[in-house]
Amino acid sequence: MQLRGLPSDAKAHGITRAIINMAKTLKVTVVAEAVETKEPLDLLRQTDCDLLQGYFYSKPAASSSRNLQSRKAT
Repeated sequence: MQLRGLPSDAKAHGITRAIINMAKTLKVTVVAEAVETKEPLDLLRQTDCDLLQGYFYSKPAASSSRNLQSRKAT
């Protein structure tokens, strides 16, 4: 899932929450991409998103390197 408009857009936040809830029901791991600031990070933590990646954590790296941060590890 890529983030656009969070947290300022109420519709985007509602859609994001619905997607995460549906994935959780289906027991699918949710990866949020393009986490660039603390605001969407906080919202994604509240919605129980599994993995987060983006400029908030680090600049883009080579495809061979793993650049995912576990929500539960932070």
